Amino acid sequence: MWNANIDSCGTKGELHCRYGSQLTLFGSNRWTSNFFCRGMTLIELLVAMAIAASVLSIGVAPLSAIVKSLQIRAVADSFLEALYLARSEAIKRGSRVVVCKSTDGFTCSSLGGWDQGWIIFHDVNNDGVHQTSEEVMLNYKASATAAVHAFGNGNVNKYISYTHLGTAELTSGAFQAGTVTICPLFGQTGDARQIVINATGRARFIRANAQVCF
Repeated sequence: MWNANIDSCGTKGELHCRYGSQLTLFGSNRWTSNFFCRGMTLIELLVAMAIAASVLSIGVAPLSAIVKSLQIRAVADSFLEALYLARSEAIKRGSRVVVCKSTDGFTCSSLGGWDQGWIIFHDVNNDGVHQTSEEVMLNYKASATAAVHAFGNGNVNKYISYTHLGTAELTSGAFQAGTVTICPLFGQTGDARQIVINATGRARFIRANAQVCF
């Protein structure tokens, strides 16, 4: 005999009925001396939520560090590829090709860091500044969400220029060498990357700590 009072805690596909001390489950009679349903108390729920929050907080910090490291690596890789392209094009064209900082994808910028973006152009008149008539070969726009700061020291702070011989050379004729450092945003810790350009124009990649950014 089924009791009209069906337990509210029965799960999908499972019907719990109470008839005295007899429990009917899936049409099979079982006897129990005290069958009842019990949910979570408020205290148990709060404890469970606290444990879940602790577990999540442990995972958020490493995930944030991984994302930041990947952003820095992506900018460093893109910059290194830009230098390879500029050097190759200078040799192929037999004339100067320049990589310069740019915020708008057309004009070379003398302010700010390399993280704002850059362009590669054929520097026909050898002045290190992009003119309207000069071809832009590549335009790299910085990601608005990338938490990255990039800067160059000394001779590579504004532009990097390659001659037809593949050497890095200032517009004054002096050889050009230096280091571009890609860092987390100011004051943050983590990994950093450095692109080192030697006197022959060759660029290489170095992994560093964010301490080099201070």
